[in-house]
Amino acid sequence: MRSLLRVWVGGLVLFSVLAWGRAPAHASDAAEDKLIRQGVEARRRQDDATALHFFQQAYALHHSPRAAAQMGLAEIALGRWPEGAYHLEEAIAARSDPWIQKNAKSLEDMLLRAQREVGRLEVLGSPAGAEVVIGGAVLGTLPLDKPIRVRAGDVQFQLRAPGYIPETRAVHVPAGELTRETVTLSALLPPSAPLPVAPGPSASIVRPVAPEEPPTTPHAGAALRTTGLILTSTGVVAIGAGVALGLKARSTGTDASQAGKFDPSAETAGYRYENLQWIGYGVGAALLAGGVITYTIGVLRARHEATTVGLVAAPGGAVAVLGGTL
Repeated sequence: MRSLLRVWVGGLVLFSVLAWGRAPAHASDAAEDKLIRQGVEARRRQDDATALHFFQQAYALHHSPRAAAQMGLAEIALGRWPEGAYHLEEAIAARSDPWIQKNAKSLEDMLLRAQREVGRLEVLGSPAGAEVVIGGAVLGTLPLDKPIRVRAGDVQFQLRAPGYIPETRAVHVPAGELTRETVTLSALLPPSAPLPVAPGPSASIVRPVAPEEPPTTPHAGAALRTTGLILTSTGVVAIGAGVALGLKARSTGTDASQAGKFDPSAETAGYRYENLQWIGYGVGAALLAGGVITYTIGVLRARHEATTVGLVAAPGGAVAVLGGTL
């Protein structure tokens, strides 16, 4: 906390010097000058978030080096080190700009301080198009065109893609260094079987043989109906568990987002509850469907049993009677 306070005070002093001694590259652009002046006043009131908003609007007009530098200083004051380092590098790269030439030494000192807080993370793996999510924001898709700037230290990221099981990793990224991590996602469902090929003119056609119906045992319909009810009830319970896990995941995510300090374990727990939620939905839906089908078969089997014709031994011969479980 003291380190961040010292950086903020140093940045404010540097910002004041740059604000009073500026030499605008776009002197004729009154809109950009006005936005930067509004950002300066906001920073003097220690309202760095509002100042950053004004600097971002000024930067959007011409992407001028002066606006990039002011934006980078405000981001550093807010503790957004990767973004601040990026915009300061962009500003300092404009060596021909008179304002940058005049303030180059101060900007380079602040950039070196920011770079000591930033590392680079490169995520490799598959599938192509998978999103790299850090802090709830999508910062790139595979394959990455360049490493992602992150705050140095322990970093947690998630790789996700439609049709695949998302995976969360925690890695340590040293300041000023490149860290690589390879992640291969697993598909949610196996690939579908190939479609059958129609036989050619000379091929012999084999007609499918209907499978033999298993012999009907007494009261088989009642047993199937009971099994169907059990499967349906279990499916309802599983879906209910999925709903409960979903509420738990949402509660954990809300608590983590409102916490004053980032807690990797809380975010991991939230993702775990979310995955268990979908597992509960899938298992519950399968059990529910199986229960309904089993119960329906049981009803049809009971009707079949009620109309079965059998032979009953009797004196003098066999007598045909209707047997069933009515």
